[in-house]
Amino acid sequence: MQPKINQIFGGMAEVDLQVYKLTLDLESSTEKEAIEAGWLLFNNEWYNSRSTRIDVEAYGKRAKAIKNYTVTYQEHIEDYSEIHDVFNIFVAKRNLSASYNIESDKERASWILVRNSNNKLVAFSKMINYDKGLETQFTALDYSDPRASIGTKLLGYEIDLARTKGLKHLYLGSGYGAIAVYKSSFRGFEWWTGSEWTSDVNKYNEICRRDDSIKTLQDLSGLLNGLTENT
Repeated sequence: MQPKINQIFGGMAEVDLQVYKLTLDLESSTEKEAIEAGWLLFNNEWYNSRSTRIDVEAYGKRAKAIKNYTVTYQEHIEDYSEIHDVFNIFVAKRNLSASYNIESDKERASWILVRNSNNKLVAFSKMINYDKGLETQFTALDYSDPRASIGTKLLGYEIDLARTKGLKHLYLGSGYGAIAVYKSSFRGFEWWTGSEWTSDVNKYNEICRRDDSIKTLQDLSGLLNGLTENT
């Protein structure tokens, strides 16, 4: 594996700050080696982040049926109209402003779909398939039936899918901000520190909440220059 550093931004006067974008050339390495070193794919480009995952064996539990709903697995989607309907409702309900293309990585994507008794799509998980790896890249629901706990129960189906593929881990994407704290509540949770995988939930929650306190470049510069080892 050969990491590549793209220099994006820097400051020397008002802030002491350098911003880089890390990408990866696999060279002779495998995709399994990459994801185990904190790398994931988006738009066919490898990126390194505070990656999160669940140990399938430690999680243990099997998927629970969602009463009055049908859950199916689909490898490819041609018509994204239903997906966009649910996705747009989810983004609006959660006040998510960060842009995300739900149709990215089509050649790697597969889907877990939840439909109600009228065959209407109400939730989905977009799964990204690696060589000997699986990631839940995005999960969305329309909140039409909050009492059904569809979002929480979907994880069981994702875990079962990883289990049927003989995988040790299900990857859950990046973990940034208070919005990602919920991931640490799952049994078998682990996160990538930049050098190793750890199950230190308290530390993860602390730095996720700290993420939201950074509002300016000055805040970021102060954080960067005040970092201690393993922070």
